[in-house]
Amino acid sequence: MPGSPLIDAVVCDLVPDTSQDQRGVTRPQGVRCDIGAVEADQIVVDTTADNTSADGLCSLREAIVNANSNGQTHTDCAPGSAYDIITFDPTVFANANASTIVLGALLPNIATDLLIDGTRADGGNVAISGNNARGVFVVLSSRSVSLRKLGIVKGRRSGNGGGIVNQGTLSIEHSTVSGNRAGDGGGIHSGGTLVIRHSTVTENISMEFGGGVRDNGGTADGGVDTSDWHVFAITVGKGLDVGVSIPSAEPISNLCRFDDYAVLVENLGTVVANAVQVDIPLPDSLPSANWTCTPVGGATCPPSGSGPIEHSVNLPRNAGVIYRITGLFSPGPEPDDTFIAHAFISGDVFPDNDIATAAATACLFSDGYEGELE
Repeated sequence: MPGSPLIDAVVCDLVPDTSQDQRGVTRPQGVRCDIGAVEADQIVVDTTADNTSADGLCSLREAIVNANSNGQTHTDCAPGSAYDIITFDPTVFANANASTIVLGALLPNIATDLLIDGTRADGGNVAISGNNARGVFVVLSSRSVSLRKLGIVKGRRSGNGGGIVNQGTLSIEHSTVSGNRAGDGGGIHSGGTLVIRHSTVTENISMEFGGGVRDNGGTADGGVDTSDWHVFAITVGKGLDVGVSIPSAEPISNLCRFDDYAVLVENLGTVVANAVQVDIPLPDSLPSANWTCTPVGGATCPPSGSGPIEHSVNLPRNAGVIYRITGLFSPGPEPDDTFIAHAFISGDVFPDNDIATAAATACLFSDGYEGELE
């Protein structure tokens, strides 16, 4: 499902046969591979124009229509499907001087599960402007939508949500909601579930409540903003954020004699993370192990070793390291054990994702057979 944590969740080197998914669709469709048999399809916007003309160029408006319909209403864009991600052509959306879409009308209501990723070629954010005349996004109820690396700017509505109206489940990451205005909820008006991470909500104006964000009965990370004055700014999670994940919930090699784990430690924040302390103790059932470390995106780490891992790594923005840990399985008196990986850096703004676990389960037979005895 678009917006799922499985989307763009793993470095492709960790996925067997990364060239295609189960349907023959090329991997990756996003910046990294999805976890699972099916890769989410992309609809690529390649114009800043806001139109539905049959001009051979895919506009954001046309892309949303195709995603909503799970079809190809507009032939300028790729067809929508059950697994859609809207991205932006980096040759067109190269830098801040050429990456603003100025709307002539409110975009179509988002009526499907969808991820919109506005990463520019230079790593900045694509901006979508209401031109001080109209709103930008409306997310309908029972829909799960993620907005990533976007600028929602200059939206204006006399009612609710100058920039965004959310009635479903909305996640906003690495984005800016700025310069919007409404009667209630200048930047965002939410009656659903709202999560904002690593983003800035600032310089928005409301004539009633919630200059930045108005949570009107939803289940947001926060609550109802009832500021006395109706200009409200909030910055969430801008800074250090290191994440740890074990892409497979089970050992990659589940042969009962050997355990083989992959651990990904990555920089999810907005600044360089140097001297990140990585701590991976070995469970009782894995008394000895060998490991290798592969850096990705300019990261640095010791190349290999044995035993528990206790050292520091350096992670530039959008970089990570991949540990491969293999050892002889030696079950003790307890049939189950837990494999734990932890990374720490002082000042981490979102520590909840600093630790990951996986089960190490003993088997009675080396061939994995666990049938009942008669």
